[in-house]
Amino acid sequence: MSNPETATAGIPAGPNASLANRYGRPKSSLSKRAVALLAAVGLVVLVLAALFLSMRSQKSFSTTDVAFDIVSNRQVDVTVAVTLDEGHSVTCGVQALSEDKAIVGYKDVVFDAADGQDAGGKLRTVQITVPLRTVFAAVNGGMHGCREN
Repeated sequence: MSNPETATAGIPAGPNASLANRYGRPKSSLSKRAVALLAAVGLVVLVLAALFLSMRSQKSFSTTDVAFDIVSNRQVDVTVAVTLDEGHSVTCGVQALSEDKAIVGYKDVVFDAADGQDAGGKLRTVQITVPLRTVFAAVNGGMHGCREN
């Protein structure tokens, strides 16, 4: 007969020994150098993403509500101006508002830098008077929002 001590002589003792024999050795964890390298790469990616998002949100134009003129209960003339870079165009919504701030007239207008006057440097200012038909009497008018084309 064999002795139980000699039968297990080549196998390390302890609870982890039987698991290691059954499932294999556990994988070694990342080295400190690998963790530092991954952290540095992650930080660089985070900074680049923040830079990209901040540059993307910068507008290349500015808008100004110049004037509005109530022609009748069903029409208002709204004068608006956009200053933008040469070679660019912008589409803006021009709206008329009622006394309770409801939109009673709306029109999309395209502002092209080629139509504007020199505003210094590479900037051009385009000013347009937009006649808006309204469904009720308007008391105010101006820009609603703009987007680059």
